[in-house]
Amino acid sequence: MTPETGDASHLLKVHRYTDEYFQTMVARLYNFDGSRIEPGSVLYTNYVIHQVPAAGETAGDVNGYARVITRELPLNGSQIRDAQIAGEGGDLQTKGYADLFSDKPYEPVRTVPSLQHYRLIHESENNATATLFGEASPTILLDSKTVKIFEYVKGAHISGKGIIEVPVVTNTGRKLVYSQESVNGEFVVPYSTTGNQYDVRTTGPYRIAGTPRNISVTEEDILNGNLVP
Repeated sequence: MTPETGDASHLLKVHRYTDEYFQTMVARLYNFDGSRIEPGSVLYTNYVIHQVPAAGETAGDVNGYARVITRELPLNGSQIRDAQIAGEGGDLQTKGYADLFSDKPYEPVRTVPSLQHYRLIHESENNATATLFGEASPTILLDSKTVKIFEYVKGAHISGKGIIEVPVVTNTGRKLVYSQESVNGEFVVPYSTTGNQYDVRTTGPYRIAGTPRNISVTEEDILNGNLVP
């Protein structure tokens, strides 16, 4: 709930997305194409849990304990430190909290790691339209097509550290960059740069950020889990 501008005694229902939503498989595949995504603008939110409506308040159809926003500040997600977070634990109490939220399903609040073994192989032409919450109006989801089909592959192994990226164009002409952060000095990548038979394809080699290294990956490397020199 949030106080209405100009009339703080009237509480309005709003919806916010937590980090747990963005870390689900469906969000990582459908919203982010399995790629690593860094947070952009996030909402640093102070709120209290108490019974609404309190004396002198109105709260629409809400009657009971609710989270009521006391302050909300848009910030760059990379600037937030964990010391500023006072999130909820297992034992909810009627007190104040502070946490990060997003008001959009495609703007995460923390870094979303890539999926190493899933590659997009087809998507439908139209953007998906969804009613995100029961009382909300239908919303067109950016870059989220009505249908997306992924294939699970072993993935090619590439030694290195940092961030690796490859440009991809889908069968609808949509352009994206698949990005992945190394784990234990290695990348496991799902897209080939040569020999791919699908309409979703890469348009260049893999590149490790900050280095001059360009890496070609064959379809055989992807399907067999080969180590690419």
